[in-house]
Amino acid sequence: MIRIKRHSFTKGWVWIQEAWLILKKDLLLWAMVCMGAFLTVFFCNVIPILGALLGALCKFVLDGSIMLMVKEASEEDKKPDLSRLFCAYSLRGKPLIYAGLAEWVLNKAATAPVAVFFVTKLSSVFSKILLIAKGDKSVAQELIFDLTSNFSEYFTFGMSAMLFSMFLFVSVWTSFAFAAYLIAVKKQDGIWEVMKASFSAFSINAMSLTVMCLLWVVLVFLSFITLGLGAVVAIPLIQISMYTSAKDIFRVSDR
Repeated sequence: MIRIKRHSFTKGWVWIQEAWLILKKDLLLWAMVCMGAFLTVFFCNVIPILGALLGALCKFVLDGSIMLMVKEASEEDKKPDLSRLFCAYSLRGKPLIYAGLAEWVLNKAATAPVAVFFVTKLSSVFSKILLIAKGDKSVAQELIFDLTSNFSEYFTFGMSAMLFSMFLFVSVWTSFAFAAYLIAVKKQDGIWEVMKASFSAFSINAMSLTVMCLLWVVLVFLSFITLGLGAVVAIPLIQISMYTSAKDIFRVSDR
């Protein structure tokens, strides 16, 4: 059984501090591990056709490996090792891959509202634009009339579709944010139970996790203004803070 502990909003800052204490002991090694994981997922995603799916599956295995290495670093003072980047695959490979597949499918489903908008509302507009591009100027006036007379309808429907898709994407992300920790570290196999626990963690600890996420945004911003050099610290700190927060939030028991 997965139990969730409630924390005050100040915990968001504490989790970042705890992550920094772990990170600064072996900053270069953590940077190599986390940047290695980031680049692996990035290059998987650029593979044609199946790259996005492969990237989603690899991401969960790599996240699980990082969670295990953070656990060893915090409890056993063990150094992270780039050669163990896929260590979670041999230990918890199947449930991690299932989680990655489930997230990929749900993320694809989250695009459905926008897809419906384009098919039902904008297909005729795009077909007219293509005709104009091919040299048929006769539909130009019809296109202008269509856009001006139906602008409010297109705008309302389009914004509603995008906002609903954003809501779905956020829901999917919160449902899988702690999945790697629960599967790799806490050895939970049920994907549905893991999703419920992760989503509930964000519901119960909305303030503290929001503070932590806002600090992530600051870290990412600092990475940009330092021409990407800050990513050497930001990416590992974000990854490790997922562990420090999950460690305080979740309690797993047999019953």
